[in-house]
Amino acid sequence: MYKIRRSVLTGWFVLLTMLFGMIGVQPALAAGTPAAGFAASDFATGFATTNPTNGVGPIGVAFDASDHLYVMDDPSGLLYKFGPGGGAASAATQVNTTPIGGVPTGIAFDKSGNLYAALQAANQVVQVDPTTGAVLRAVASVPCVTGLATDPLSGDLFATTVGCSSVSVARISNFQSGPGTVTTYATIGGADGITFGPDGTLYAAVSNNSVWKVARTNTSQPAAATALASVPTADGTAVAASNDPTKPPFIFVNQNNGSITKVDLTQSPPALSPVVSGGTRGDFVTVGPDGCLYATQSATVEKVTNADGSCSLAPVGLSISLAPATQSHGVGDTAALTATLNNVTNPAGTQVTFTVTGPNGPPTHVVAASAGGTATFTYTGANAGTDTVVATATVHGVPSPPTAPQWSGYSHRPCATTCTSRIFRGRTATSP
Repeated sequence: MYKIRRSVLTGWFVLLTMLFGMIGVQPALAAGTPAAGFAASDFATGFATTNPTNGVGPIGVAFDASDHLYVMDDPSGLLYKFGPGGGAASAATQVNTTPIGGVPTGIAFDKSGNLYAALQAANQVVQVDPTTGAVLRAVASVPCVTGLATDPLSGDLFATTVGCSSVSVARISNFQSGPGTVTTYATIGGADGITFGPDGTLYAAVSNNSVWKVARTNTSQPAAATALASVPTADGTAVAASNDPTKPPFIFVNQNNGSITKVDLTQSPPALSPVVSGGTRGDFVTVGPDGCLYATQSATVEKVTNADGSCSLAPVGLSISLAPATQSHGVGDTAALTATLNNVTNPAGTQVTFTVTGPNGPPTHVVAASAGGTATFTYTGANAGTDTVVATATVHGVPSPPTAPQWSGYSHRPCATTCTSRIFRGRTATSP
């Protein structure tokens, strides 16, 4: 969201207001030491842990469309739900009263907002009620299923088998209303944590010592798999945001040895550098709508940002963003704002609505998105005061769900669903 302010003396400018993460933020208690350029703090704490020989605690992490972080605690079988400020694993944040059996590990939301969990010991992917934590039905049988992710292109679920099957990455189709169809997507060894980039490329931690990428579902099959880098005890992966989503500049890797490592993909071979060190066991990760990393540890989920509190990762799931962060103009000048549709198939022609409130309306302008998913809106500010600009779109090019939902957002705050209802959580940034 932008604030466009005018004054008699200084003219007007477009000011990004970051209206999230300002309520209930906990003290920095990160399970590790951030490297220069990064910051880390405990976002969710107090999870049960298993025996000290492996330090396994929470594993599955996923955000719903309303910016709530769901965490699956592997040792206890309990599912927790945290608001934007995080909190402690307790009766107040616990979703289910009866633990989920079968050793629950990875979790993922599909494009319709349904929640799924991998039950490693039960060899099953199940649908879970996000309100009660009850298992609703079995979706598919996958040996030693551990990691789980939703393809932004096809909407299918993808699951890993951690090396107990020749099928290291399985694809689950047609699962929305009945038993899913399971097919082999990649055989790259013991794939564990997986995630998708905005373009649909799959990234996987493999055999506990490397990171691979697997080509998108809209490319020639079988999908090509490429080893990216050797990373000791690699487990969870997250992808950087980029103007070209096919070429992310780096990925983050959460490791069992208590470290989080940055893999710089702009270099050949990719260069490794520390993000966080000296933590506890790390397993899966996710990226929130704020673009920040949420990484599991033995008894916590830590939030990792840049040192200035900004974040530069690609959110998991569909989103729209609005840029730039700030602009300065004189009265009578023209401002340009660009909305970008992320993780959307065939965005060309999608109608993006820019809503202006304040002295420099009219209130709405509609611009068709390009093939690259961008829509640029320009307008001239003739009056002094403060304007607010919000971009929204109804996305028609996504195969699932059948009825296209609404996505809206503002600069550096991509949202999976309409986020105008969520922008009043924190303090409004203002300018003197």
